[in-house]
Order: sequence, then structure tokens, then C-alpha cells
Amino acid sequence: MVLQGHVGEIYTAQFSADGSFLASSGYDMQIFLWNVFGACDNFAVLKGHKGAVMGVKFNADS
Repeated sequence: MVLQGHVGEIYTAQFSADGSFLASSGYDMQIFLWNVFGACDNFAVLKGHKGAVMGVKFNADS
């Protein structure tokens, strides 16, 4: 699986509890949400952080 979209280093990635989504974040101050199955599409980008995003976590119910 090749995920393209970030424009800088990726500092962290986390799978959802059920394993169906992946969140990645890093130097570009964005969080990308990915489908894990099928085409592994990026379905959302969370923007607005004022600095690099150093960590992401899903809550228990994803």
C-alpha cells in the first residue's frame, strides 16, 4: 500500500480499533484519514493545526 498526500515527514500513524481506517500526521500540520481496504483512498484531511502534528489516537469506538 502506498499512501500519497503528505508534503513532509510523517511522524505517526495509527489504525482504528477495528482496523478499517488509518490516520497519519506529521510535519505538514495535517491529519489524513485513509480507508485500509480496497483502493486505500484518503477520505478526509483535518487542517488548521498551528504546528507539526506529533501524534494521533482513535478513541475506543473509533
